[in-house]
Amino acid sequence: MPRHRTLRTLIDWSYGLLSTQERSVLRRLAVFAGGWTLEAAEAVSAPGEPCAEVLAELVDHSLVVFGNDAERRRYSMHETVRQFAQTQLRGSDQEADALERHARYYAQLVSQAAENQAGQTLPRRLRSVQDDHDNVRRAFEWLLVHDREQALALVAQLGTELNFWELGGFSTKAAAGCSVHWRVHRDPFRPSEDTPCWLRPTCPQRSLILTMGCNVPGKRKICFSSSAIKGGRSTLV
Repeated sequence: MPRHRTLRTLIDWSYGLLSTQERSVLRRLAVFAGGWTLEAAEAVSAPGEPCAEVLAELVDHSLVVFGNDAERRRYSMHETVRQFAQTQLRGSDQEADALERHARYYAQLVSQAAENQAGQTLPRRLRSVQDDHDNVRRAFEWLLVHDREQALALVAQLGTELNFWELGGFSTKAAAGCSVHWRVHRDPFRPSEDTPCWLRPTCPQRSLILTMGCNVPGKRKICFSSSAIKGGRSTLV
C-alpha cells in the first residue's frame, strides 16, 4: 500500500509538470482498454492536437509506454497511470467526446476489416481486430447505450463476416458463457414491447451479441451460458 501511494504521488507530480496540451491528450488516452496505435490515439484526440509529438513527450515523462508489442508499434499505460488519467477524465468536458470518438473509431476498424477494401488476407484482418479486442468490447459497450443499430452492425460483422468467434480463438470463451448488462424489468425471453430487439429469442444475431459481453454501468446483470443461449434461458444476478 505505501508503495502504491508513492507511485500515485509520483504520477501526480509528473502530471503537474505537463503542459495543458499534454494533460489533455493523457486524459483522452484513458479511454483505451489495453494498448493502442498512433492512428487510434489521433482518432480520440481533439481536432488540431499534435498527437504524435505529444505522445513522444508522454513517453519521455514515463507516463506512456511505447513498443512493448512484437511489432513495436503500439502504446500502452501502466494500470496505475491509466486509473489516474481516468480520474482526471471522468466528469470533464472531454469525457463524452473522447468516449464517442473511441467507439466510432473501433466500429470503423471492424467495418473496414469486414469489408476488406484493402484486399488483405483473413488472418491479417482477424489479427487487426484481435490486437484490439478489449477496445472493440469497450466500443461495443458504448454503442449498446448510445447507438443500438451500430452495436448490432458491429457484432454482426464480427460474427458473420469475419467469423471472429471461431477463427479468432474465442470459441472456448463463448462456450463457457459471458455476461451482458442491460436494463431488464422482465424476463428477456418473455419479451415485452420495451425489450431490446437483440434480447428477443427471434433475433438472429442474439447469440453473437451475447458472446460479445459488455459492462454497462448501472444495469442489471444477465448471465448467459452456452446452453442458455441455445435454450432461451437467462439468469439474473
